[in-house]
Amino acid sequence: MWTLLLACYTPTEATDPGVLPSFDDGEDTDVSEDTDVSEDTDVVPDDTDTDEPLPPDEDPPPNLVLNEVMTKNGFSFKVDGEYPDWVELYNDSAVPVAVDRLSLTDGGGRVWLGTEGEIAPGGYLIVYADEGEGADHAPFTLDANGDTVTLAVDGWVVDRLATGQLEADVAWARIPDGGDWEPTIWITAGATNGFAASDTLDTDSTVFGLSGVHDVELTLSDSAVGTLRSSSTTYVEGIITIDGVEVDPIGARLRGSSTLRTIDQKCSYKIDTNRYDDLRFRGLKKFHLINMVWDAAHIREYVSYYLFREFGVPAIRNSYAWVEMNGSPKGLYLFSEAYDSDFLKSWYGNDDGYLWEPGSGDFSSGGSGWDCEEGFPCDASVITPIASLLSSSATDSNVEALEEVLDLDNVLRLIAMEIAVGQWDGYCSPHNYRVYYDPETGLVSMQPSSLDLTFDNLGYSYGHNYFSCGGAVLSWCLSNDTCEDRYLDILDEMADRLEGDDPNDSFETTELLDEIEPLIDAYAQDDATTGLSGYTYDQHVSQFAYIRQYLLDEPAAIRSAVDSRR
Repeated sequence: MWTLLLACYTPTEATDPGVLPSFDDGEDTDVSEDTDVSEDTDVVPDDTDTDEPLPPDEDPPPNLVLNEVMTKNGFSFKVDGEYPDWVELYNDSAVPVAVDRLSLTDGGGRVWLGTEGEIAPGGYLIVYADEGEGADHAPFTLDANGDTVTLAVDGWVVDRLATGQLEADVAWARIPDGGDWEPTIWITAGATNGFAASDTLDTDSTVFGLSGVHDVELTLSDSAVGTLRSSSTTYVEGIITIDGVEVDPIGARLRGSSTLRTIDQKCSYKIDTNRYDDLRFRGLKKFHLINMVWDAAHIREYVSYYLFREFGVPAIRNSYAWVEMNGSPKGLYLFSEAYDSDFLKSWYGNDDGYLWEPGSGDFSSGGSGWDCEEGFPCDASVITPIASLLSSSATDSNVEALEEVLDLDNVLRLIAMEIAVGQWDGYCSPHNYRVYYDPETGLVSMQPSSLDLTFDNLGYSYGHNYFSCGGAVLSWCLSNDTCEDRYLDILDEMADRLEGDDPNDSFETTELLDEIEPLIDAYAQDDATTGLSGYTYDQHVSQFAYIRQYLLDEPAAIRSAVDSRR
């Protein structure tokens, strides 16, 4: 039977990306032309006849199909400490199928022959394409630049996939199981593919947003826990498992100043998957698990960062996670992107410049004493002309000169949004913010940071003045009529977008809160029961309602402020 396959079927390596759906009614298919699956696209296979041997009409083999294929497993599915290529088979028939009836062939003609076991009706089998040892390891790997996988039952070809070029952690999957092929970043090896592929092929987009609450388990040894008890900022080695995906080893340490808690409390963590090995989680090498201990509502940071991004200010992305450490629940956390080289590439298109965390102070320091986070050693000379201009009068010519070294629109938008969300611990302190010098534009811009105290009740009484900011840029701008008008226009735009009068250009904050509230409600209740956050569930509900009303009230407050200056 196997002789028939090897003698009558000569697989050819795919040179053009494309897909082959399963055989129906004895009809073979060929590779579609000009299909690029490295970008978001709709893929429609081409069906044509071939002269390949077909299963007999009488007593046909069971309906077994290739169901999911990964040709470049970056860090999406870990097996025995490795990240192999893999092929998932799905039994779409009503009878079990013996594995020893099966074979898989790659584009180079190398063959895996099944041995023991069977695939139950509606069941799955994973074959690892890693040249490894064992019954479920194939003697080949798959070429991420394009390969062909052929499935045969009893020597008869029943399914084939020409993969085309796939990016890391992007798989081909039949949606639903046994259905049409779609590229997807929703990896479901050994489980159902569901009814929808991912709407993007950007792998880290599965981390952020409101599609669900991540399940995070952090595992640390007793010695690692002991180290963090005595030195919270020392990285220790550990293991993190996120939504069933294990990343091992990773670096972990505690983070925060006013939010700093001990390892035995509800502490925040910095996670560095790249610290001990070249590992990532869905494209990320660093991220933070933020404890939200100043936020009974559990939405201050998520909503604030969202508003900054929507307003065109570079800001990190976030999602939610339920975190456990060594089997003990820590509670509901914010799963937060880091300000690092990956962030810079995603927002600016490069990471060739300098990223600082000033910590405190303003441009008047000329960058002296600022903490260089990316681009070490950071060249503070790019800050000097900004400091010089801000120490001079805001003439029209100086405003023009400032715009040659500082992204003034960015800074004014950041200031306006800081005040709008009641961020009294940011640039207007000045305290928590980031500064990036982009060598491609020659401009310095700013990013918000540490938004855990936004929307606080203090916000209405402490610094909630749209024309008062401890950072020098705003007062300098307001001393120039043209620059002031520009800032007032920014405030008008912000009020309009917060209020949502234009459905095509609204922040949609009400819709955002309506989406978050049911997503985290049960987790907020469970968080309260741990006692680690210090908040009751009733406080969560009350504070959530407070922030909802805050956002409804703010447009009128902004317009009143603008009217007082016009």
